[in-house]
Amino acid sequence: MGLAKTELFFRTSLFVITVLLASSALCVGALVHPNTFDLFFLCIQITIVSFCCTALIIMVLTNKSLYGRRHNTSMRLIDRYQLDENIRCGEYLIPVAINDVLCQLILVFLLIYSIYITRIPVGTDTTHLSHAYDMITAYQRAFFGVALTVRNEKFDHIFHRRKRSAKVIENQAAATSTYFNELKQMWS
Repeated sequence: MGLAKTELFFRTSLFVITVLLASSALCVGALVHPNTFDLFFLCIQITIVSFCCTALIIMVLTNKSLYGRRHNTSMRLIDRYQLDENIRCGEYLIPVAINDVLCQLILVFLLIYSIYITRIPVGTDTTHLSHAYDMITAYQRAFFGVALTVRNEKFDHIFHRRKRSAKVIENQAAATSTYFNELKQMWS
């Protein structure tokens, strides 16, 4: 029950934040003066980076605390399985999320440098800075595919990771008790 409430809270808050950002983006054309668009765009970027970093920290801490108390609470098996899947998916997506937050921070610092130090408005830069934006964005997109590919089980022999394996049962009479003992050990 606790996991379902947490998931509902995250979905609701994500929806509300998405609606707020979309509505503010729609109001840009009507309310923001072209000379202050750079500042508005920078504030939106900083807000997005802050939200992503906060959401990442909350997700990691929530999963860790739920995983730590999964034995003390009377969690249903389906909730335990969902928590286990969240943690397993987190092993794949946490590096990608950290990379995205770092890339967004770099983009924000590039915006600050471009707007306030070189005094070049957004969209009119023809120097090396415009290439830096493209390179950071391309790296950010490529990292996602590479990170998920490297984490694939087919590459376990290259990185010397242990393979998941199950014991071979040679005695059929002991198969049932062995199965339930391993299941009990896995979920305890």
